[in-house]
Amino acid sequence: MPAHQSTYAPFVAYNITGCLVGAISAALFIGWAGGICGYQPAEPAILINMLQLSAAIIGRRVMSLQTSSAVAVTTGVVLDPNNLKIEALRCQESRGSSELLLLPRDIRDIISQGIVVNDHTVLTEAEDLVRLKDVLELGYEIIGKKVLTTDQQKIGRVEDFAIESQSMYIQKLYVTPTFMKSLAGGQRSIDRSQIVEITNSSVIVQDTKERANGAVPVAA
Repeated sequence: MPAHQSTYAPFVAYNITGCLVGAISAALFIGWAGGICGYQPAEPAILINMLQLSAAIIGRRVMSLQTSSAVAVTTGVVLDPNNLKIEALRCQESRGSSELLLLPRDIRDIISQGIVVNDHTVLTEAEDLVRLKDVLELGYEIIGKKVLTTDQQKIGRVEDFAIESQSMYIQKLYVTPTFMKSLAGGQRSIDRSQIVEITNSSVIVQDTKERANGAVPVAA
């Protein structure tokens, strides 16, 4: 690998039990708060670790339970390339020009109207999140990255991704193939288990013929 490339650490496992406990606690909270604010989730989706496309969390209104109104709009994600976990959502305040961050732990639900939070106070300035300093400085963007096989054959570029709504780990990459490969088929789906390495400019994967013809994630 060229000297200028940075290779990120192997993916780390996460605690499924912890995710389930967090999901149940969040669901109980929403049920309680909903009785006061009039908010009721359309479905108990927060109990299900379902896959959702990036459109479910990017370009969405951030809705306050306290005021029943939008307090911000999400503009992007803070991604840790070491494990493909979304550590925060980048937000633009409805009444301000500064960028704020929304941590996944403060998300109460993701519904068709937007992303539900308690109130605007959960939005945090980047300098206050010391533990995310290194990840924020990386500014890693997965969309648009080249996708190569381990023998350096180009598959295409990342066009989209799917996350687990509860854990916020990216589970699948959707890749637009190169022109020649597109003649043989459409968009390809890459599971996180097939990812071998991530660098500043590319994602290295095991050679696979898997295509995006399985279950389609929901966009919220």
